[in-house]
Amino acid sequence: MSTGRRILVALGIVFVVLIIGLVVNKFTVDDDTQPATKGRMGAVLQLPGGDLHFERQGPRGSPPVVLIHGWASSIDWWGNLRPLLARRNDVFLFDLLGHGSSEKPKDGYSMNLQADRIAMAMTKLRVRRALVAGHSTGGEVAIALAARHPELVRRLVVLDTETDEDQVDTDAATKASVTPFIGELAWRLITEGQIRDGLKQAFSDGYKVPQEFVDDFQDLTFTAYKKTYDESADYVDDGDLKNDFRRSRAPAMIIFGSKDELVDPKAAREYPKIRPARVEYVPGAGHAVMVEKPGQVAALIRDFDR
Repeated sequence: MSTGRRILVALGIVFVVLIIGLVVNKFTVDDDTQPATKGRMGAVLQLPGGDLHFERQGPRGSPPVVLIHGWASSIDWWGNLRPLLARRNDVFLFDLLGHGSSEKPKDGYSMNLQADRIAMAMTKLRVRRALVAGHSTGGEVAIALAARHPELVRRLVVLDTETDEDQVDTDAATKASVTPFIGELAWRLITEGQIRDGLKQAFSDGYKVPQEFVDDFQDLTFTAYKKTYDESADYVDDGDLKNDFRRSRAPAMIIFGSKDELVDPKAAREYPKIRPARVEYVPGAGHAVMVEKPGQVAALIRDFDR
């Protein structure tokens, strides 16, 4: 065999081994699941389809508030806002399925299933007629909850949630991270610094990404990460968000950070075109408006809930 043919054969073997490795890695990463844990301060509710971790703060018997975080985050993202609301409200925070300390199964990540699971949790905890606030993808879950379980929601607050996928500026790294094979490989190789850089898009320039937010990302499974991303996009693309917002009966307020670099702040103005809704902008805040400007967001919620 000539030297040239030997090189070609060797390259062919390397290529086959690489493809096999990518396939094996894909299915290994995709099969990763994790049980729910109690976390530092919370408890776990055992529910059909996946157990949820939750935390509670505030005077018992006061008007309830339910907070629902967004994609690739957790209860931690409400950490600045929670104590402000808990002065007057009984505040319940849930880690969405696949996030934080909640269970991370293979399936169950549609916005409707997430909403139904929050509804089951609220019913189990005897929480009724709550002000429900959802951030980003959590806003989609909150809208689905208000439409599907109107008896549980007295008021609806949506923070930095798009009405159309064209309003979202998804960077190349994020798109690659949810691409089959490439995403699973990146999941194995991603560094803490890269995670931090990716999360910076959720904040205004110069805001330091808290370490616990990086930890939240690292606690995800790839399945929870990708399927939540896909289901969120489908919920918006298929028109379900607009339809659910239209048929929900709870008075609604839309809050956006004026410097949101992930979702076009103009998206807030689309909601009143669907049905009546109050729109508020928080000057200087990025996508994670409740993290950067908790005082302003708390004041808006208190005023809205009078």
